[in-house]
Amino acid sequence: MRVFPRVWAGILLVLAASAQDRPVAFTGARLIPISGPEIASGVLVVERGKIVAAGPAAAVTIPANAERRDASGKTIMPGFVDTHSHIGGVDGGDSSASLHPGVRVIDSINVRDTRLRKALSGGITTVNIMPGSGLLLSGQTVYLKLRNGKVIDDFFIPWPDGTPMGGMKMANGTNPRGAPPRPGTRAKAAAMARALFIKAQEYRAKVRAAGGDRSKLPPRDLDMEGLVEVLDGKRTVHFHTHRHDDILTVLRLAKEFGFKLVLQHASDGWAVANEIAAAKLVRFERYNPQSQPKLIWPPAFVVVRSYLDQLVRNGGLAAEQTAAISSALDIAEMRSGAARASALNELARQVDKDAGGAKDAARVRTMADEIRRLAAASK
Repeated sequence: MRVFPRVWAGILLVLAASAQDRPVAFTGARLIPISGPEIASGVLVVERGKIVAAGPAAAVTIPANAERRDASGKTIMPGFVDTHSHIGGVDGGDSSASLHPGVRVIDSINVRDTRLRKALSGGITTVNIMPGSGLLLSGQTVYLKLRNGKVIDDFFIPWPDGTPMGGMKMANGTNPRGAPPRPGTRAKAAAMARALFIKAQEYRAKVRAAGGDRSKLPPRDLDMEGLVEVLDGKRTVHFHTHRHDDILTVLRLAKEFGFKLVLQHASDGWAVANEIAAAKLVRFERYNPQSQPKLIWPPAFVVVRSYLDQLVRNGGLAAEQTAAISSALDIAEMRSGAARASALNELARQVDKDAGGAKDAARVRTMADEIRRLAAASK
């Protein structure tokens, strides 16, 4: 695909001009919309910094006062979104601690850094700027639109209350390990993260119990405020992780505390693909005064396969049996309705028998239960 710089430059400059006097219509271009088929020869209209129309030439009405720009033979597509960026000379937490949820990356971004302009000239229009990955939790990220601006506030993507949108940057595996105050082992890193989230749950419970009475509120704690936004779903955790077991640790933390998650890098994601897919299905039901989430997985083939993958990896069930179960799942998935339910119930009975001689009988029986749930949902 060829995206011509001059067309890009013209569109980006028009979009950046939030109050241009006249609409601008790009005509004759190949359009690649966010959804739907490509348009071989289309029209895109920009007015007051926003795209107000895009489609085939016959379907778009160009305003009479619009400036027309011929983009024939060129391609126009949506701006790229960079979900992992460090432009702007950004920094976050330091070596004084391993966990810095109160650190705000917006306090360190130089919006006149030439890399912002370079990113924009390459078609990147939205970025998630994050601190580095050398710490267990290095601070709050921020989502920016690369508009024309002179100060950081000009680039924010705001929530309805006006505060800037952003996430939280965490890391595990090799990166955050080191001499105190860093964790020395992977297990210690997970324990430190878990302890801090529990503290945030307790802080949130105190705030809620105060019921808006300032005299009953706990003292302000910037670290806790940042993590409460994570617990409440306002901030997504962007988690630097590579090795397959580190990925599973991240999934456990996300399940335990109910936070939204983006796996950054996930080099070994292929090795735990079913577990990652199953984690996306989880839903949360509040069940106690501390608002700790009860985790519920809906019946799904990917949930069953995640248990099967675990049994393959830990040798908890003989290889010929896991192969037979995998084949039976594939066959059942190709069926529907009563035929699928019947095949799954038959498989569940066989898996129950397999559990008798399995090294990891408890996991095998749990898998059989999941197969039965799936069968019931298939009727």
